[in-house]
Amino acid sequence: MKQFPEAHLLLGIALCEAGYYAEAEKQLVSVLATQPKELLALNYYGVSLLKSKQLDKALSCFEQLVELQPDCADSWQHLGETLTALGRAKLAHALVEKAGKLPPCPGIRYQQVVEPPKPKAGDVFQDKLKDGKLGPEMVIIPAGKFKMGSNESNGEQPIHEVNIAYDFAIGKYQVTFEEYDLFCKVTKRDKPKDQGWGRGKRPVINVNWNDAKAYCQWLSDQTGKEYRLPSEAEWEYACRAGSTGKYCFGDDKNQLKNYAWYDNNSGSKTHPVGEKKPNKFGLYDMHGNVREWCEDKWHSDYKGAPTDGSAWHSSSDAHLLRGGSWDNDDDNLRCANRGRYDTTGRNYVWGFRLSRM
Repeated sequence: MKQFPEAHLLLGIALCEAGYYAEAEKQLVSVLATQPKELLALNYYGVSLLKSKQLDKALSCFEQLVELQPDCADSWQHLGETLTALGRAKLAHALVEKAGKLPPCPGIRYQQVVEPPKPKAGDVFQDKLKDGKLGPEMVIIPAGKFKMGSNESNGEQPIHEVNIAYDFAIGKYQVTFEEYDLFCKVTKRDKPKDQGWGRGKRPVINVNWNDAKAYCQWLSDQTGKEYRLPSEAEWEYACRAGSTGKYCFGDDKNQLKNYAWYDNNSGSKTHPVGEKKPNKFGLYDMHGNVREWCEDKWHSDYKGAPTDGSAWHSSSDAHLLRGGSWDNDDDNLRCANRGRYDTTGRNYVWGFRLSRM
């Protein structure tokens, strides 16, 4: 019995959606032989080709589709994914951006064909806020082991191995006034003082541990992701970036001026984030500029400390501060140096950096 083109089309669509791409291709080719501009057939034919790795044919198919429907988002989206599969990511990104400004195709249901690449260590990303704006830049830190602490101070002993068996993300920069002021505006909180030094890209200051946690919670609500402060172990691991020396670059304190704002070069004030060299993980200002709140409660040394990267809690009223500030000397900027203050304390040398899984 002779089948009508519509029957071939419906069968081809069903086979494509079920994952039978070779069989779908046969049905859709028969439709396009008599109706070369049938949009649904072209769409699903292209999907079948892309799924079966016939990339050049898929490209030709989706190029034809966007010529027929230049104002259709789905066609441009598929063309962008095909280019991604062909390794032409820059052009693909431009097409996907174009697709985001167009309406969906009538009668065509967009199917994501190429799975987005899984994030990997070293990747930088930004989560979207509810208004479509982008959140702070985050860097993915790889799982790994390191020796935490030092023999420079009793409070940094005993040196112990920590095994962080998971990737996590940490802020590329310290949270800035620009980012924190948006939070204050939306939540109608009083903005912290900037000491007359300026706001914008400078790290936010005069925030206590509770303020930092409130920002994390707001950002979590905005993005649907779980933002928090880094644990002390995560912070030191991220700061060292593989270094076993005093600093992320080794032991030569003469190099510190290239990586940090501290009492020797700061001019007694903060500076915009990212002006110094990053460490090997691509993180800026891990030494100096402002001290950074961590999730952990204060303990006077590392006896009984967790060895899995988790935060260490207690009944103490104080929380950890790491990294040193513009007001500190080189010793206070060491990777292993630890500080503390009450949860409610605010100061113009304290800020924070984000973390999330």
